[in-house]
Amino acid sequence: MKNLDTQILVDALSKQATRIARDCLPEGKLSGHYFFAGSIAGEAGKSLVVLVDIGRWTDYNSIEHYGDMLGLIYWTLAKQNWAEAFKIAKEYVGDIDYKNHRNIVETANDDKTQRYNKHQKFAYKIWNEADLTIGEAGQKYLKSRKLFISEYYSKYIVRYVAKLKHMDGNEYPALIFRITDVESKFLGIQRIYLTTDGKKINENAKLTLGNAITGSLKMGRYKPKTILLSEGIEDGLSLNPLAIKNKDLGIWSGLGANHLIIFRVQFPAPWGVECS
Repeated sequence: MKNLDTQILVDALSKQATRIARDCLPEGKLSGHYFFAGSIAGEAGKSLVVLVDIGRWTDYNSIEHYGDMLGLIYWTLAKQNWAEAFKIAKEYVGDIDYKNHRNIVETANDDKTQRYNKHQKFAYKIWNEADLTIGEAGQKYLKSRKLFISEYYSKYIVRYVAKLKHMDGNEYPALIFRITDVESKFLGIQRIYLTTDGKKINENAKLTLGNAITGSLKMGRYKPKTILLSEGIEDGLSLNPLAIKNKDLGIWSGLGANHLIIFRVQFPAPWGVECS
């Protein structure tokens, strides 16, 4: 658990995430709300991802390399020296009035809330305008993964867009999955971009839009007695027949391993805890 001063510093660093990512990972590349690199060595690649909107990062090829921007500074610029990491971090944010910590945290949170609200509205527009009938590319993809989705789910869980713009500038068919909070309120969407023959596109096939923090894709009962949490949506869909047969079971899916690490899926009572 971080002490108060450290948390204030981390909150302030999150507003400098793009700049910090560029300094820490010199050969990395910014693409939309993501900054990609090969590893903490800073080479070009896709294995390490920085979510610049929230100042969090993870390396898919490492079980120990993930966290906030202070941690990224520690592993890179500070060469695993915490004293040096704090020194460098404070140079990014300038002088912080720790006595006025509430105003600093609230200002940072307000900025994030505005960004999330904008993205969430756009996500809902895509969801609301998507087709309830899954198109040919989507059907081919689901069939290739041996996944079955009933028509019921097209209203609440998954929809389809024949041509959806990707951050690479091209349009692709896409499956659209609805992400909700612990009370099943809409948070955003995850898009799986496909080729016309039903395969995932080569790069950045899965992208999240909206505020996915603490959210998940939910199948089964609204308030289940037992929840099975899967890493990704396809895993959850493969388990869903269990929820159909068991009225007390819910299948909740994260949006990948880094989502479970960074976004902390939130559970309802009686658990009342976050997955971290």
